[in-house]
Amino acid sequence: PIRPPAIEFGPDAEQIGVNVPVWLWVSNPDPVSASATDRTVTVTATAELASVTWSMGEPDAASVICTGAGIAPSAGVDLWDPPCGYTYRLRSLDERTAGAGTWPVTAQATWAVTWVANTGESGSDSVTVSSAARAAVGEYRTVIVAGT
Repeated sequence: PIRPPAIEFGPDAEQIGVNVPVWLWVSNPDPVSASATDRTVTVTATAELASVTWSMGEPDAASVICTGAGIAPSAGVDLWDPPCGYTYRLRSLDERTAGAGTWPVTAQATWAVTWVANTGESGSDSVTVSSAARAAVGEYRTVIVAGT
C-alpha cells in the first residue's frame, strides 16, 4: 500500500513565525513495490513519489507544489532559502482559525506508478494520497539593547 505523506516542518515545527520561511518535506518518500500473480501472469508495480502539493491553511494562500519529498534543513544551509517552503503572513490566532489557534495544513502526495508484466505488457498511472496536520504560527519581535 502507498502510505499517506508524513508531514514535517522545519527547522523547528514548534517555533513557526510570520515572515520566516518554513521548510516543508515528507519523511516517508521511499519507493514502494508489489507483485501479484494470477496463474501464469505476474505483474510488478512500483510507486515513486513524484510531487507534494501543500495547502498551508492561510486565507487566500496559493498552494505550494514541490517536486519529490522536499528536503529537511541541515547544518550550514541557508534557512531563508528552502527548496520547498512557505512563509506565513498571518499568526494563527483563535479568531482567524475558528478557535483552533492553528492553521490546517494538508499535504497531497502524488505517486507515479509504473507496472510491468512477465508477458511484456507495461503501463503507468498515478495515485494521490493526503495527510493533514496543524501549524501554530506566532510572531517574533526583536529588541535591540545598546551598551550591553
